[in-house]
Amino acid sequence: YQVFGILSLCICVLVFFLYQPALRAAFVSDDFYLWKVVRDLSLQETYRLFLPANLGGISIVKYTGHQAPLSAWFIWFNTVPLGMNPYSGHLISLLLHFTAIAAVAKLTHLLTKEKKITLLAALIFGTFPYISQSVHFMSAILFPLGTIFYLMTLATQILYIQQRKPIWLIFHFISFYYS
Repeated sequence: YQVFGILSLCICVLVFFLYQPALRAAFVSDDFYLWKVVRDLSLQETYRLFLPANLGGISIVKYTGHQAPLSAWFIWFNTVPLGMNPYSGHLISLLLHFTAIAAVAKLTHLLTKEKKITLLAALIFGTFPYISQSVHFMSAILFPLGTIFYLMTLATQILYIQQRKPIWLIFHFISFYYS
């Protein structure tokens, strides 16, 4: 387990080294479009991001192509309480990327039970160049969020099949909704 932990830490350091330039990036036009949608909401009003538009919800479909309530909430969190700070927005995105890497590792380990394959999957996912968009652009935060919840959907389905505990089925449907 020590070698596994050390290699996992090395993957995290490598990913941070690759993506740390994103922490200095500024906002782009898509970020400002989403900011315009959420900037006037108070904390009490953010529940409207989770409702359909016909029930008084605030839709971001026009800007993202689909309803993404968690993405909109993260945009709100970064722009309203944190004062529209690009550094904190990119740091949140990077932390979500680390969470997605952990989800890839967990799902791979559930499927294979092999530590080497788990580390390789985490390394490939963590350093794959396409993923950089989700760390560099605040408005692309829906990609790591979608990845995390999609992988949680798969993992909870596997756990439900293995253990037959209803709680895994409940988590499966919740994570599917947010993926």
